[in-house]
Amino acid sequence: MEKILPSLEHLILYYPAFKYLFISIGIGFGADYLLLAFGFMAAINLVPIWAIVVFGLLGTSVADALWFLLFRSRLARNIKPGRLANFLAFLHQTVHRLHNGNFFLTLFVVKFIYGARLPTYLYLSRTGFPLSKFMAYNMVAILAWIVALGPVGYLAGLGYTYLAETLKSVYVGVGLVLLIVVLFIIFQAWLKHKSD
Repeated sequence: MEKILPSLEHLILYYPAFKYLFISIGIGFGADYLLLAFGFMAAINLVPIWAIVVFGLLGTSVADALWFLLFRSRLARNIKPGRLANFLAFLHQTVHRLHNGNFFLTLFVVKFIYGARLPTYLYLSRTGFPLSKFMAYNMVAILAWIVALGPVGYLAGLGYTYLAETLKSVYVGVGLVLLIVVLFIIFQAWLKHKSD
């Protein structure tokens, strides 16, 4: 494990193509957490901000298009009805009630709701929504999502560097970041337990 991290750090720092590939794949498939992480890395000058926006937009667009097309495939049509049919009916009613069938607003809103993205793509692919419209609407929503969430990670990175410089110890800064992550995970588990 000790040899993997320096190698990964070496790839990211000295080979920009790998850095941009990590950003595209990471934000595309890792979503919120990795967007925050790359914003954090931008604050400590590991990745440029423009790369997060450009490659995050490209990676997320490709990933979302793949999900959309996968849900249109024969494989997805073999999913047995039941809970899925009830969920799709509920989603259909919710989309039409809240946004009066405006799919742009639907795609925009679900970018900011954790766990709502893929079911919405499933719903849109099953309704025959055109891929070209999906891509156009989705790219605007992705850009807004990156611009809204990226600065949160950036500000966290600035806070971390300030804290590490003030305390004159990187280990104390890392400990505080880990404490915040653990508290966040506990809070999520508590919310999940409360909703069940």
